[in-house]
Amino acid sequence: MRAVEPERFGAFAQAMWLYGLVGIFDLAHSPALIAYGGDDDRYPRAHFTIQGALSVFGIIVICTVVACGGGSEDLPRLLPIVIYMVLIYWLTSTGLVMCEKAFRFGLMSVASLSSVIVWVLTLVIGLSSGYDPSTVVLLAAALEMTTRGLIAFFPVGWRYTRPVWGKDIHAYFINKFAKIRGPGLWLQGVGNNLDVYLLTKLSTTYQLGIYDRLTNFVRIPSSLSINLVDRVAVVSYSAEQSDPEQVQRSFKQFLKVVVILAGGAVVVSTIGMPFVLRVAVGEQWQKEIMALWYLAIPMMLFAPVMVKASLLLEGIGRVKRLLLGSAVTVGTKAVTALALVPFYGARGMVGALSITAIVGSIYYVWAAVSCLKMLRREAHERAESESN
Repeated sequence: MRAVEPERFGAFAQAMWLYGLVGIFDLAHSPALIAYGGDDDRYPRAHFTIQGALSVFGIIVICTVVACGGGSEDLPRLLPIVIYMVLIYWLTSTGLVMCEKAFRFGLMSVASLSSVIVWVLTLVIGLSSGYDPSTVVLLAAALEMTTRGLIAFFPVGWRYTRPVWGKDIHAYFINKFAKIRGPGLWLQGVGNNLDVYLLTKLSTTYQLGIYDRLTNFVRIPSSLSINLVDRVAVVSYSAEQSDPEQVQRSFKQFLKVVVILAGGAVVVSTIGMPFVLRVAVGEQWQKEIMALWYLAIPMMLFAPVMVKASLLLEGIGRVKRLLLGSAVTVGTKAVTALALVPFYGARGMVGALSITAIVGSIYYVWAAVSCLKMLRREAHERAESESN
């Protein structure tokens, strides 16, 4: 890893940006399946059908982007791996959602741990063997996804991998979810891919590579704070929304846990990161990444708060507040990145992300608190009407 030039990681970042383009065309079919309370197998099969259609459309889009010269000269060579990732996600995503619905978090933990081991082994074997770094890193991401998806796929097998459609399915997935939740998810998709796009257009591949390396290390505190309790939280909020007091208690508990985890993870990571970087990537990378790391501390502290507050809105179905939150965060990210990236490159983008995390956390906490008050008021009004 130490001998890999920043430009190679820039090529990997552009390939992942290409994969991320497929995710923009989200029809909220995964939240729809999570919210579905019945046992009709046609509904998970409909999820598989929608994901298949989106995957085919996405492959056409990314092939068109590459054919038109979008990105670096390495993208055509990396395109087959990106297409494989799109297809493997199509095959396994329904199984992942069904495991989540069944609260099989033990299996999901095994899948996550196994996928990380596969990712590390692929990097070590591939890079030590002298293969092209950008190809190895992208292949490691693809095999990580494959391992996680297939482990979750085993309990359900081919049960849900058959296309199906119908009027009731159209009414549920499209009318009830896609038309309402879709615009917000599309906006989030644009925001998630904005950083790589702006660095590609407004800066250099070197700066993009440095930025990508930072994001790899930022995943350490993020995994301990954002990913650890997020799905448990949203399922809990959804199940408890008829009891506003319990929702409020759960929100405070989850938020307290996340703040403690995020703060502790950032402190420990910041103390240990210089030593880890010196051993893992060498002194040049250490100086570059640590300069970005300090700028990213506000992002690492505030992003978990923003995510947890947004999960409350998702769990209790406040779609308009979620859509407004997406507009606030994407707008803040776009404006600040456009102002900073042309002059400061990767540092400008990290600064923009930290500002976005602060603004986003303020909005989402305000929205969560106001929605909790609304839930209590609605519950009080229902109680009064029933007593009368």
